[in-house]
Amino acid sequence: MKGKKRMVKDIIEKNKSIYEKDAYEVVINKYIEEINSDAWLLKHKKTGARIVLLSNEDDNKVFNIGFRTPVNNDTGVPHIIEHTVLCGSKNFPLRDPFMELVKGSLNTFLNAMTYPDRTVYPVASYNDKDFKNLMHIYMDAVFNPNIYKTDKIFKQEGWHYELNDENEPLEINGIVYNEMKGVYSSIDGIASRVTAQSLFPDTTYQYESGGDPEHIPELTYEEYLDFHRRYYHPSNSFIYLYGDMDMSERLDWIDENYLGKYDKLDIDSSIEHQSSFDKTYEIVKEYAISDNEIEEESAMLTSNYVIGDNLDAKLMLAFKVLKYAIMDIEGAPLKQAIIDAGIGKAVTGSMDDDILQPVYSIVVKGANKDDKDRFLQVVQDTLEKIVENGIDKTTLLAGLNSIEFDTKESDFGSIPKGLMWGLDVMASWIYDDEKPFIHLETNKIFDELRKNIEGNYFEELLTKYLINNTHHSVVVLAPKKGLTEEKESRLMESLQAKKAGLSKEEIEKIITETRELEEFQKTPSTQEELETIPLLEISDINKNPRPLISKKSQVENITVLHSDIFTNGIGYVDIAFDCSRMPEKYHQYIGLLKYLLTYMDTDRDYMELNMDIDLNLGGLAFDTGLYVSQSENKIKLNTEIHFKALNENIKIAYEIINEVILKTKFDNEKRLKELLEELKLRMNRRIVSSGDSVARLRAMSYYSKAYYLRDQIAGLAFYEFISDIVDNFNEKKDKVIAMLYDTVKKVFVKDNMILNFAGDGENFEKVKEYTVDLKKNMFDSSDDFKEQFDGWKFVPQQKNEAIVTSGQVQYVTMAGNYNDEGEKEEYDGSFFVLGNIMRNKYLWNNIREKGGAYGCNCVIGKTGDGFFSSYRDPKLKESVEVYKKAPEFIENFNVDEREMRKYIIGTISLLDTPLNAADISGREFTNYMAGVPYESLCKTRLKVLATTPEDIRNLAPKVKKIIDRNNICVVGSKSAIEGSRELFKEIKELR
Repeated sequence: MKGKKRMVKDIIEKNKSIYEKDAYEVVINKYIEEINSDAWLLKHKKTGARIVLLSNEDDNKVFNIGFRTPVNNDTGVPHIIEHTVLCGSKNFPLRDPFMELVKGSLNTFLNAMTYPDRTVYPVASYNDKDFKNLMHIYMDAVFNPNIYKTDKIFKQEGWHYELNDENEPLEINGIVYNEMKGVYSSIDGIASRVTAQSLFPDTTYQYESGGDPEHIPELTYEEYLDFHRRYYHPSNSFIYLYGDMDMSERLDWIDENYLGKYDKLDIDSSIEHQSSFDKTYEIVKEYAISDNEIEEESAMLTSNYVIGDNLDAKLMLAFKVLKYAIMDIEGAPLKQAIIDAGIGKAVTGSMDDDILQPVYSIVVKGANKDDKDRFLQVVQDTLEKIVENGIDKTTLLAGLNSIEFDTKESDFGSIPKGLMWGLDVMASWIYDDEKPFIHLETNKIFDELRKNIEGNYFEELLTKYLINNTHHSVVVLAPKKGLTEEKESRLMESLQAKKAGLSKEEIEKIITETRELEEFQKTPSTQEELETIPLLEISDINKNPRPLISKKSQVENITVLHSDIFTNGIGYVDIAFDCSRMPEKYHQYIGLLKYLLTYMDTDRDYMELNMDIDLNLGGLAFDTGLYVSQSENKIKLNTEIHFKALNENIKIAYEIINEVILKTKFDNEKRLKELLEELKLRMNRRIVSSGDSVARLRAMSYYSKAYYLRDQIAGLAFYEFISDIVDNFNEKKDKVIAMLYDTVKKVFVKDNMILNFAGDGENFEKVKEYTVDLKKNMFDSSDDFKEQFDGWKFVPQQKNEAIVTSGQVQYVTMAGNYNDEGEKEEYDGSFFVLGNIMRNKYLWNNIREKGGAYGCNCVIGKTGDGFFSSYRDPKLKESVEVYKKAPEFIENFNVDEREMRKYIIGTISLLDTPLNAADISGREFTNYMAGVPYESLCKTRLKVLATTPEDIRNLAPKVKKIIDRNNICVVGSKSAIEGSRELFKEIKELR
């Protein structure tokens, strides 16, 4: 503790000069214990700009600038501005500075986000010089964008009419337009929009800030510019700085280069409260399903409640605990009551607290729309019963402990924690200029809530905000087959009518504008423009990758890996069971176990089991892991157990794991069916809304044994396996249950264990003991299993499938392997750089900018497997043609030293993503399983740093082999797929 106090004192001493800044007024200065930071709220005297500083020892520095951006229509103007301001500015006039930064900076985060009432522009970097560059480019982008110089940026990113010839049909294209078509292909995207409309008919929240595709084309260029003029001014800005930096110097720079050059404006961007309703509002909205889906089982029913005010930090945390107790924990009373009533196949509760008046929704998917009244009655009766009987105190405590653990651990994966804390700051700050820190200061709130468990506090919340709340809406999303085709037909008819009403001169104008936009997109920035973007030197980059730190040992024939790192009193444990030798008939059941273990009864019911997990652990999950070992050239399939817990609770985790493995009761048919139906529905919605991962995996499964296996345990083949069980449950259930019991005995075998631990040495010794004890209780390898084992042979089969969904956009994948049969070339690290070039140059220009897709990707891995893919893509055949021309682009690739350096730096940024304790532990385990020695990482990195244009050109033949394999899989709309039928051997509808 002395070290922390000394550090805090040093930081506060370093920041004393902030009080002396003439340009700023200090509003608040305090130490925030929860994030160990010296916190400041400042106001810029000349403009009224608001600034928050969080000064600490974190060298992953973060900058964010945000603006309140309320809307009064559905054209998506703030979303389009978010895209377009990053397309060049006064000091950085090149066409796409954002992509130049993606290609060539050491950023640890680089993006922008549109919320319902604000737009934010966050960046992060470890490198001080890089961080200052990012700040400068983003500040210039928001205040001095090129959007006033040409309307082509608006057309490209937002929307435009497209016509190449007077005899062709008129079309609409644009990146945001297609992105939102993808959003509105998702039932969740539609539900979010309709819920907001139903609850906030008089405020900005009734409108879609991202843009409704049916209304985006109503936005004019002048209206778009007016929005920027109105809101993108320092007087409406919220600026955030986080980390270990010279805050005083940064404040001076911000004032001298930007804020000080403006005068104060009186900008009304306030977010209004919606008055409460006198009675419940109901709305029914149709949404599209595919022909294979059953209308009577595809509706969504939601009951939605406005919950107080975002500025009530205690209420927000308390409601998360309440949500856990009544809906989130497995077997929670409200969730179980709806399931037991036979209403729907997936029941969840969701909380949207990123708006002024947060919304809690009870959501049922896979329902019959005619069950609405019964659904509402079950909800009301159950809530009243919960209040009458009292909420289980242990459940509340489990929820509180789980939320508090997550809050204090602050594990956001690869996203910098300073960035997430900055978003928490913004979540209250934009509603009250002097309350930026209320969602960070949680310790006292958790203490209060712990005391409140003993009284009726939570029951009173339930009564006030759910049972008696008239600010309430009911939304029914009613499924309709053929709705996507109807919308496409209406759009086509309206465009035909539009074109028919145009004069010859107007048609010529659209043709000319289409060509001019294409020419704009093809014209590269000048060298002078490119050089306005500051660029690091290769010498600024560490030549060595992060070291591999885990130490390998053996205990009782268990392979043990230990990463001795600081974990703040938390132990991170992975226990793996090698399933590589298991016969093929078990593979899909191995994939299924992760969705069932801990979610079914043992000797106690699954709700009590999950309460025990949340009371004592930070998380426990069963999973599958698949690795291709470089050293052994073998596929390794694991069943893995991952958990994290305070060191003193690790023993409890082992007791729970032992219980789950040995005592799970798969023969509870009712519960098994519930879980399988929910899993099928969840996977179905993921395929419709984010089909790129499914298409990639499927295309690669045609030729690769490893990806075939991945598809079996996690992809489309697994979805079809689950669908078959659900659709034929009564006929299949006995076999499924028997196979699950059998699979457990074949998986959790004592001879096949690996332990991975991150934490201190003292606790490592205890973990080894617990693992040895666990091993004693695991199953022996049976003679029956040994006789069954004959390996499994993979037979490549090029299926080239199209998966028809109810979506309005496509996910297009082309994949292959550049190695010839029996050949295995050593992986060339320059492939990493090539991936950066393809994603952020070739595909970005052709798939995103010209084609209008929201996203594009290319990865070529160490085994020779590679893919090209698109995300929310309005095209199909055209994207495949772009992929086919990639080798030609690579053959002719030639850039100067500066441009090549940019691609190298951007590649290193991807290799050096931030790692927390859990990430470090995971990296060690993955590299061990894949047989990657540190020397290989060093060799790859040195090759990345030394990559030349000639190296890239030399990869063209390998990429051509990938393309020539012609493995194609597409997930998308019926009309687009039917229009490209010749590409596919099989077209099938998602069932």
